[in-house]
Amino acid sequence: MRADREGLKTKLLPQDRLRLDFSVNATTPVRDNSARQGMPQLRTTVELGPALDIHAWRSADERMKLDVRLPVRAVTTIGSPGFIGWFFAPNLNLDIANPAGLTGWNLGLLTGPLFATRRYDQYYYRVAPQYATAQRPAYEATGGYAGTQVLAALTKRYPKFWTGGYVRYDTLAGASFESSPLVKSRSYWSAGIGIAWIIGQSSHLVDVPESLQSPDEPCNGCSKH
Repeated sequence: MRADREGLKTKLLPQDRLRLDFSVNATTPVRDNSARQGMPQLRTTVELGPALDIHAWRSADERMKLDVRLPVRAVTTIGSPGFIGWFFAPNLNLDIANPAGLTGWNLGLLTGPLFATRRYDQYYYRVAPQYATAQRPAYEATGGYAGTQVLAALTKRYPKFWTGGYVRYDTLAGASFESSPLVKSRSYWSAGIGIAWIIGQSSHLVDVPESLQSPDEPCNGCSKH
């Protein structure tokens, strides 16, 4: 098991172009939503599963790298009903180290389609007959294509903390559940910033390639110093 700036992973595959990662996601609960008035509330979900990463391209100095990522996650609610299906989010991810001369920063650009099983879409977009109204007809979701995401993130790791921010655009145009009466917006933007303090580190650290180590960034005890 190894943790570095690319995340937590285990090197189960010996190939230079393949890596098996863990993919994790979570959603917040949905309460007091006008479109779901009179319907059960949506609970917090946790998504967990494997992700196969394919290293498609690297620049000569390795400051730019393009990966094909194939995460598949099982989705479970916190509380009833429990398991609600699977989510697949294949994407292209381009990482650029020190973009525009910003030493130590990393720019990540990601885009790709989203897919979900029928059970997953039923949880979010189905309108059961007992909850149908004149403005909200009954609806059965089918699963399949679930939209497209485009994301840009800028991050930097300091010796004792990490900081970053992101902007994301999602579109539901053409999604299998687009006609659900619960869908009130077919596209949206989101953004966020974050900071994390590093309170401890492993006593056994791995080397970082020189091309990925910025000139003013401490090695923090890696084997080459």
